[in-house]
Amino acid sequence: MSQKQYTIGIIGASGYTGLELIRLLHYHPNIKEVKLYGNESAGKYISDIYPGLQTEKFDEKIYPTSDTSLSKNDVIFLAVSHGAAASIVSELDKKSFKGIIIDLSADFRWKEGFTYGLAEWMSGKIKHADRIANPGCFATAIQLGLLPLLSNQINALFHITAMTGSTGSGAGLKAGVQFSERFGNVKAYKVLNHQHEVEIKATAKSLYGMDLSLQFTPLSGPYTRGIWASISFSAVKPSLITLFEEAYYNKPFIRLIDGELPELKHVVGSNFTDIGVIQKGTSTVIGVAIDNLTKGASGQAIQNMNLALGLDETSGLLFPGYNL
Repeated sequence: MSQKQYTIGIIGASGYTGLELIRLLHYHPNIKEVKLYGNESAGKYISDIYPGLQTEKFDEKIYPTSDTSLSKNDVIFLAVSHGAAASIVSELDKKSFKGIIIDLSADFRWKEGFTYGLAEWMSGKIKHADRIANPGCFATAIQLGLLPLLSNQINALFHITAMTGSTGSGAGLKAGVQFSERFGNVKAYKVLNHQHEVEIKATAKSLYGMDLSLQFTPLSGPYTRGIWASISFSAVKPSLITLFEEAYYNKPFIRLIDGELPELKHVVGSNFTDIGVIQKGTSTVIGVAIDNLTKGASGQAIQNMNLALGLDETSGLLFPGYNL
């Protein structure tokens, strides 16, 4: 295992994905320093916003993105809202930043100049990339369930229902995300019109030249973390679980279940993806469970960083879920 040490910058440190990056990087064996950056939060200390983050491992102060230290980092994570990353990358390019940029927003997914960072399927390219676009949270879960089929030329009309926790809406206050509206409630939103549907179709087209047909119903659930997705379709091929076993052989963050579907609590707080397959005649249901903040965002971003730096893919990420 490499003992080389790296300096990391996080832009958007006070948001949920920024918070998760801080939590995960705190235990990474190859990180010597983490520096935090923001705009509205600049000048504050991260422990003032999240008291649980009092630490002696790194500087708790949040610096403005104009700070000269930014371009001196080895890796910069963009944990910013959609639409904000493009201007930051432009400024970093003007400063001739030579390190690795990993964007957690939607700004550069399947865009020229960035490698799409679905780690289990794009690792060969990620290992040679210095600009990586992290996939969306729903897109991560759904694609990990679909791609073993698509890679074997199994295409169908896929009926997908996926539920996410409240952290999927981000840290900002907006209509429909308050506790009183989500508690004890399940609500569909952006039905047949979610932005991650476009992302999933772009992956199918880019990797396999397929025009994908899917009907996606996203749901907001009455809990904090996690995505549980079901993919239903008709298939004549028996024992589809073998395709998943072949696709995810030696993939440390994929756990397969045959004959039953996963439970969300087994993955929350971890970078693992649990996938189950049930078949009855020509009817097939695939279930996928991930933590939207970890595997669906910050954990996968660190997994991509590990690959790009030539580190063990699992460095700093091999810990179990909360299970409670």
